[in-house]
Amino acid sequence: MFLGTHTPKVDDKGRVILPAKFRSGLADGVVLTKGQDRSLVLWPIAEFEAAAARIREASQSNASVRAYSRVLFSSAFDQVPDKQGRITVPPALRDYAGLER
Repeated sequence: MFLGTHTPKVDDKGRVILPAKFRSGLADGVVLTKGQDRSLVLWPIAEFEAAAARIREASQSNASVRAYSRVLFSSAFDQVPDKQGRITVPPALRDYAGLER
């Protein structure tokens, strides 16, 4: 679980540096998705995969489940942080969250 608020700066290549205290838990990979209220959510890859499995098991006849899964999966970008603990925030997610350099 990540606690606290972090507002990283975006560099010229659209990258952000992950907080040092979180890096060890994210070394295997991350998934970046749209959150609520124009926020972004950073998931450790294993947690995203577990959440995705729960969503797939949910009733797809429920319109709210379909809408949530559509937004979550269509906005998801997976990657592995580089040696400096940076990830690239894709332009679509930077625009969504209003992130600027």
